[in-house]
Amino acid sequence: MFNAMSKLLWMPALWLALAIWLAGCATVPFEPVPWTALPDEVDPDAVPEAFAAALPVRFVSEDTLVFRFFWREIAALGYTRIDREAGTFAVICLNHLGVQLFYITGDRQQTTLEYAIPEFADRPEFVEAIGEDIRRLYFDLLPAAEAQVAIGSDRLSFTLHQDNRRVRHIFGGPRLFLRQKRARQGWRRLWDVTYYEYRQVNGQWLPRGMVLRNHRQNYRLTLRIREVSIEDQPNKD
Repeated sequence: MFNAMSKLLWMPALWLALAIWLAGCATVPFEPVPWTALPDEVDPDAVPEAFAAALPVRFVSEDTLVFRFFWREIAALGYTRIDREAGTFAVICLNHLGVQLFYITGDRQQTTLEYAIPEFADRPEFVEAIGEDIRRLYFDLLPAAEAQVAIGSDRLSFTLHQDNRRVRHIFGGPRLFLRQKRARQGWRRLWDVTYYEYRQVNGQWLPRGMVLRNHRQNYRLTLRIREVSIEDQPNKD
């Protein structure tokens, strides 16, 4: 369990109302980020490096989440710990009544179910699906060194080709931060993640909103970071 989050496991009435309200929202609840013209001379190698330096290595966040399956939406409250240096994560998810739905931990290769209600515990594929989504949201935010670069008028695209699969990172906006990453296999879309409303916390930057679309499983996850605490030292729990 998260020591840094123990005080957050009681969800106040404000969060209850917010989660219920979010369940009725079908559109992405974030401000669109303007595409701005690239500088006359832009170094494609320097853009990902500057973005990496702007990100916190370790943080704990309190989030609201909305899972959308076709026409149905389910709202929840989440608490997330990310350690990008170690490549580890931990996530607790509660329903709108404050009941813990699941608690998972993991790294870049595997996901461990620490706790889940029976409806989730009896479905091992659920655990791995959630772990994959967490990795897509928070890790691999930089393009591979061998990715091919395309410089447009208002964006930089880095595309990695592996067999019949393509993974693309797109940078743009006023600060040339990561705007989207997406994966395709042949002509089929697999998934994409879009990042919104970067905010500065203690001198480092995080997106306030993230939207993940899993095209193979036909669902969308909208995540809004409500509160965040930057951790300077590795977790020693």
